[in-house]
Amino acid sequence: LLADMEFSPEDKEEDINLKVRVLEIYNSKLDAREKRKKFVLERGLLQKPESNNGNNRSKEEKEIEQNLRIWARFHSEEEHRSLVEGLIEERMVRKQIEQLQAQV
Repeated sequence: LLADMEFSPEDKEEDINLKVRVLEIYNSKLDAREKRKKFVLERGLLQKPESNNGNNRSKEEKEIEQNLRIWARFHSEEEHRSLVEGLIEERMVRKQIEQLQAQV
């Protein structure tokens, strides 16, 4: 569709506007794709999670991290890492509390 599109002097104003709109939509899609690609490359999301953080996480910690990946685009890499670490730490504290309550 786009490859076959040509602008000619005989085109009506409506046709020209339609073609320009199609090009704008196509360019916006390309811009969005480039933005997503840059995000993935900056955050190292193509690498395996184990190589991302350099330590061995439990299955539960990996699950928390995986579930939060969708939210990474809404804040910086540092903020996201802090959020993940905070939630993992919270889960560990909750487990410790449950263990202590079970002992009492």
